[in-house]
Amino acid sequence: DPKEGVGPSQAARVVGLKGLPSAGDLLSVVRTEQRAKELAKLRSDHQTWKMMNETEETTLQAPAPSAGAAKAGGAAMAEAKAKAAKAAAERGEEESTVVSVPAVIKVDSHGSIAAIHELLASLPKDKVEMKIVHCGVGPVTLSDVEVAVAAGLESDQAQAPIYAFNVTMNGGDVTTAAKRAKVEVRKHKVIYHMLDDITELLVDAIPPLVKDEPAGQAEVKQMFTITKKGVGKVKIAGCVVTEGKLALAPNHLFRVLREVEVEDEDGNKSKERQPVFHSKPGKTSLRYYQEEVNEIKYGSDCGVGLGWDGLREGDVIECFERLSVKQTL
Repeated sequence: DPKEGVGPSQAARVVGLKGLPSAGDLLSVVRTEQRAKELAKLRSDHQTWKMMNETEETTLQAPAPSAGAAKAGGAAMAEAKAKAAKAAAERGEEESTVVSVPAVIKVDSHGSIAAIHELLASLPKDKVEMKIVHCGVGPVTLSDVEVAVAAGLESDQAQAPIYAFNVTMNGGDVTTAAKRAKVEVRKHKVIYHMLDDITELLVDAIPPLVKDEPAGQAEVKQMFTITKKGVGKVKIAGCVVTEGKLALAPNHLFRVLREVEVEDEDGNKSKERQPVFHSKPGKTSLRYYQEEVNEIKYGSDCGVGLGWDGLREGDVIECFERLSVKQTL
């Protein structure tokens, strides 16, 4: 018989639904049909998005892994990734250079999930992308913290951050667990501030570009040997600085360029300077007459020691600064 209402633990048969729900689905009761349609659309959109990203998500339907299980799982995943990389190398394939950054996202409503997904989809993905290991509605829980730890082990990175949009921590024990596991919980109330935070996280994850900026050159005029206290006899190149300056400064390195004969595809021969030696940091010395100095300017005569006996007259010693350039999305 039809009933006006059903209380806790009472069984009932619901008729009139357009589709068959799954076990465990929530049945919401609202006051108007319009509100029911809006709620149904939100849930449908969320389910569609979840299915599209199922390869990137880690579901929390099963119990979250313990710390020991997370470590074991991380080790197994790392081994599997190493085997896959080795197999790809044997096939002559290159590994993807796109950096994957894992993250857990907790929000206040399903509508927020759709909005965040849309904003993330607008970010470039040719250098780095966010891998959402879990995205759910509600406060940050202990399970979220454990998933963040496991995601960090899988990606060989630090623990995945948890983004909490308009939600709180589910008790003091969750806050304590996050601090102990060094899981960063980033709380936001404005969605665009959260997007800016995510963008900054992604940019920081991109490896910097290494750029060599020429600082100066010196031509080797003569080789001679000196006796250095505590070292013995060392070879020094008598040089004249022909470009810029030579400097023993942070990130400054030295290499030797030598004129060699090269042949192109048509058999034409020509001469060009190519690097034949790179000095190790801390092994180079500069002398102005008998005094050891940190800098030699353009046009000056000097002595250069590289800790290498292969220097010849006519070689060019190049000083360059190795810069680390931060990339952008």
